[in-house]
Amino acid sequence: MDKREIFAFLVDRLAGGRRVALVSLVDAFGSSMRDPGAHMAVDEDGAFVGSLSGGCIERAVIAEAGDAIAEGAPRVTRFGQGSRYIDIRLPCGGGLDLHFQPLTEDRLPRQALDAINSRQPFALELRTEAQPPSFIPNWHPTGWDAANGIATIGHWPNPRVLIVGHGAVVAKLAEQAR
Repeated sequence: MDKREIFAFLVDRLAGGRRVALVSLVDAFGSSMRDPGAHMAVDEDGAFVGSLSGGCIERAVIAEAGDAIAEGAPRVTRFGQGSRYIDIRLPCGGGLDLHFQPLTEDRLPRQALDAINSRQPFALELRTEAQPPSFIPNWHPTGWDAANGIATIGHWPNPRVLIVGHGAVVAKLAEQAR
């Protein structure tokens, strides 16, 4: 999933007066379909973009995001191994810690979208306390400080391939790059 789609979804929904949550994978135990730093965006009506597990927990994530949106407070919830959800298991047997950040204004997703569109590295700092998330205009490594409830999610620009030449080899290379 392209980061651009996730942040564009948040900007669009907030512009329409909707309440949303940015859901971020902050830690993974055992096998995981996605690495820490992956995002999902959820609207108060359950519409979403992105994936955090390949489909096995997304419905539960949407429900948890709805609760976080209704409360207006960030939280971290574990899914899979060690979770309070005893009926939700990840097929890989691992566990995921997800940060749920309700958003009421488009400042953060707009800053992220602008950085993505201008191909600039950036990071987000997310907290479990009722403090707004921060946009950091430079890259920082992705990490989760569970003791202090602070997640840092670093983003690099998407790779770009520039192909110079002509002929069938160039056309095939362009196809593979896409």
